Amino acid sequence: MNKGIFAEHAPSYLNAGYEPRPIKPKDKACKSKGWNKPNSELPAGTWERWLEKCPDYGVGLRLGTILVDGSQLCVLDIDDDRYVKAAQFLLGNPPCGRIGSKGIAYFVRLRGVLGTVRKTFDVPLENGKTLHVGELLGAGSLVVIPPTIHPSTNRPYSWIGKPLLEVDPHDLPIVEV
Repeated sequence: MNKGIFAEHAPSYLNAGYEPRPIKPKDKACKSKGWNKPNSELPAGTWERWLEKCPDYGVGLRLGTILVDGSQLCVLDIDDDRYVKAAQFLLGNPPCGRIGSKGIAYFVRLRGVLGTVRKTFDVPLENGKTLHVGELLGAGSLVVIPPTIHPSTNRPYSWIGKPLLEVDPHDLPIVEV
């Protein structure tokens, strides 16, 4: 019997030390109150309520989870397909990423930074405008992961490289800000 995306996949991420959150169908955000708090700060019973009320939702991961080496889980979210190969090169061919409708989100580690992380990358153009390339997202952000259905394509997000659950966190590239 199919349990639904959240009910089927979120417990595996929770058991691996990540912080999954329910993503309402046809959305890319978690609407649950307090989603951005670490699991340790969620009210008792939150997980049970999510599994009961949101079994058919998609899965997002709260970023900023502190990994075993003290770094935090982040993503380098490239929003422009023209910069995907450059990001891949700069990160040393990262083992894990996910794609939706455009660009890619590579999973990375960030050391020495606590609190909210959001660093935007824009390229200045000759006409004085800027081209948005992407951002580094950590604590305070969320990334939607496979097999959640992308709201604009109606297809599942997919992994590039290995799925996150198959990657040793030590193998994720380190980034500095």
